[in-house]
Amino acid sequence: MFDRQAYLSFFIVAVVAVLAAAVAVLWASSGDSEVTIQGDVALAIGVLVTVLLGGGLMTIVFLSNRTGRDQ
Repeated sequence: MFDRQAYLSFFIVAVVAVLAAAVAVLWASSGDSEVTIQGDVALAIGVLVTVLLGGGLMTIVFLSNRTGRDQ
């Protein structure tokens, strides 16, 4: 069903999601904010889910357009 390029795009989206979550947690942990460990975990999970969902949906849109199923 999916070709090699689709799996590559899924991998890239997953890597970007992990990096975005790490940057968000590091940014929230630095400075004068008093974010707890639970807040850091919630922030990381929220960023991961949001980026994965957006990337996955965009991948599906591109694959649908490429195969002509959205006509």
